[in-house]
Amino acid sequence: MITVHKFPIQRTFKQVIKIHGGLETTDPFKIMRQDGEIFLWKIVDTECPLLELEVLTFGTGQEIPYNTYLEYCHIESIIDGQYVWHFFGKILESGDCE
Repeated sequence: MITVHKFPIQRTFKQVIKIHGGLETTDPFKIMRQDGEIFLWKIVDTECPLLELEVLTFGTGQEIPYNTYLEYCHIESIIDGQYVWHFFGKILESGDCE
């Protein structure tokens, strides 16, 4: 079943989120705030196996290692009070979906 899922994002440098695969390349991620918390929204196919999405978080002005810029996709930037957070993601493990 194709549906929209919501995943909490922590205010931490690195985290791994398990999400259903199948639409990794056709549907972008969306990160927004809701009720003071940060979430990632993604259209997923719940009949596909879970995959691991690694998310890195940097604040404006923080150094981003060169390999991060090459290996990860910039997902989103959001304003969180006086801070602006920049989220980068990379799929670590992908499962085939038929």
